[in-house]
Amino acid sequence: MDQLTINASSGCNIINGVVTIDHTKDFAVEFEDLKASLDNCPPADVDMQVLIALEETMYCRKKNDNETELLNRDNQVVMVLKRISTKQLK
Repeated sequence: MDQLTINASSGCNIINGVVTIDHTKDFAVEFEDLKASLDNCPPADVDMQVLIALEETMYCRKKNDNETELLNRDNQVVMVLKRISTKQLK
């Protein structure tokens, strides 16, 4: 199993944690030890929804060239990660 780190931003808060990839299982990925800065940013529930979705993630699958779905243990999509260009960040 590989352990990597996640450093992400919800637009306001910073999220850090560990990503574990289990190569013995197809598409198995887990986000663990997640911590967020928890600044008071509107809407506050978005940050919590992101953290919950990451914690529920057990698998991932490629939807298309620009999107990857994160799935829970029941194979339900909990989040979609979208690739964006640096131009879209501005």
